[in-house]
Amino acid sequence: MRYFYLLILTFIVTAMGYTQTDTPKFDKLVYKIKARGSFSQLTVFPDKIIYVNGDSYKNHPITANDYQELSDLLNEIDASKIPSFKAPTNERARDKAMQANVSVYLRDSTYSSQAFDAGAPPVPLQKLLEKVFELSRQN
Repeated sequence: MRYFYLLILTFIVTAMGYTQTDTPKFDKLVYKIKARGSFSQLTVFPDKIIYVNGDSYKNHPITANDYQELSDLLNEIDASKIPSFKAPTNERARDKAMQANVSVYLRDSTYSSQAFDAGAPPVPLQKLLEKVFELSRQN
């Protein structure tokens, strides 16, 4: 009987451990902005952010806490639904706004959004992108 309780206790502890570590972490998050003749890109890795704007290039580190916060924000969104998010505005069709999109790389999958106006992302992506912009301005 004692072994039975030990077996049950081991099962419970193991199951609790799996539920705490099953949150997916992204490998890379890419935010691209395009317009006629210009291109900008923010790429977030677990340890750094790279910003490319035309010929300029900036690279600075991010902390593990910042990466965890981004991962938590991403976990609030079902990544598989990112391609179905609709843009709230369509000013890019009349050249009044630059075109942007986001791609999230999770393990072996890539989830890319539809095009949206730069500065007006789909509502589910707003918090995530605000945090990315905040981190890119820190250094």
